[in-house]
Amino acid sequence: ATHGMCKITGHLRDVCGWFNLLELSLNNCREVYGDIWDLAGLINLVTLDLDDTSITGSLEYLANITKLQFLSLRFCSDVCGSTESLSKLKELREIRLTSCRMITGDLSDVAKLEKLTHLDLSFKEKVTGEVRTSDVLSLS
Repeated sequence: ATHGMCKITGHLRDVCGWFNLLELSLNNCREVYGDIWDLAGLINLVTLDLDDTSITGSLEYLANITKLQFLSLRFCSDVCGSTESLSKLKELREIRLTSCRMITGDLSDVAKLEKLTHLDLSFKEKVTGEVRTSDVLSLS
């Protein structure tokens, strides 16, 4: 079943010059690839949804996208880094990192995010700690 499968292809560097971009949603575009650092200059991004793409790289390159409210990298198994990189993103309301098995860290990193309402770290073995601030918490 290919229902819902994106037919878009390309490299993340193709969007790195779109400095006014507020939303980048390429979920289920498995032929989209590149390194997260290609997005580091998109400082106006509010929504970043790259679920089930072929991207790589470290979360640390997102640390300067301080307006980011929604981050979803579900099933991006080659994304790495620490949840500590996300602690600088004070506007984050939703973090969805399901099956991002190379991401490590402690829940205390995201506990500092006062606006956070959704946190999904399902299928994570390398994140530890406690969170008390989220309305919705999935850590299966």
